[in-house]
Amino acid sequence: MGKGSKPEYFIARGVIGSYFNLPISKGRFVELKRSWELLTTIVAIEEGWDAVVQNYVEFEKALLESALHEMVISGKDFFSFQDARLQFGVRLSNLLSSCRAYLDHTPHYLGRVEEDPKWGDHQVSMFRQRASAEYDSRLGYRFMEALRAYAQHRGLPIHGTSYGSSWVEGAKADMLAYTVSSNVDLGVLRADPKFKKAAIEGIDGKNLKIEPEVRDYLEGLSAIHHQTRLSIQGHLMRAKNAVSEAIEEYRTASPDSKTLGLRLVHMQANGKAAWNNYLFTELPEYVERLQRKNSPMVNLKRRFVTTGPESNKRVF
Repeated sequence: MGKGSKPEYFIARGVIGSYFNLPISKGRFVELKRSWELLTTIVAIEEGWDAVVQNYVEFEKALLESALHEMVISGKDFFSFQDARLQFGVRLSNLLSSCRAYLDHTPHYLGRVEEDPKWGDHQVSMFRQRASAEYDSRLGYRFMEALRAYAQHRGLPIHGTSYGSSWVEGAKADMLAYTVSSNVDLGVLRADPKFKKAAIEGIDGKNLKIEPEVRDYLEGLSAIHHQTRLSIQGHLMRAKNAVSEAIEEYRTASPDSKTLGLRLVHMQANGKAAWNNYLFTELPEYVERLQRKNSPMVNLKRRFVTTGPESNKRVF
């Protein structure tokens, strides 16, 4: 387009040898631009949650691997206990950091949505209300939030580990089950003037087993994320459909029916592209893949993983 030409909006392939442009209206351009921005925003939210889930899996895997090591290579000493405590502490610190990042970043992403000037503010408010409700209703949520602040400013969040074994019923014979758990020293937390004492109010004893509280916290975060998903699902589907329809329209109109390297373009009168971005169906499919992968965590505190044989007893 030469100098002095009128601005144009179109869809084109950004590859050498492709010269077909599909003209679109300014209104269609704005719709597709907003749709693409919404998709990238939802991707960021889902990836933030995926980071939480991955770090949680790594924390649980560390516990399982340690129990397996105890079963096969027994004989714990001072140094092995400290190695285990450090490993659990590092994994838990990573998990808590990703949880805090998710809670901090998600309102930012929700507030960036431009489809409706009031929509972003409403979503941010609803997200914070959900987080506040989970905080108020779950001891594990309140405790882990306080422990995260402690881990960030004071020290590692794990103070000790313990191993055990017990006979359990198997399908053909009793089996010896090996277990491992990590704990925090409540005395240390109570003595710390900067630890939020309300988070451990009503908890008796010297040590607190950490795994049930972690799972309760993750359940709460998962509930927040699931409700956020539901509240933006309609926007996701509209954005996905808008992009898919534009790509299909270009495919139908193009002489070669190719869509690789497709771009949404606003060409100004001076011949420069003011907005030029790829359009591809894989992005909305990626969002849906992340949503299928990370389903809601329900009753996480009542679940466990075992390699033991099936028991004669079943509870339905």
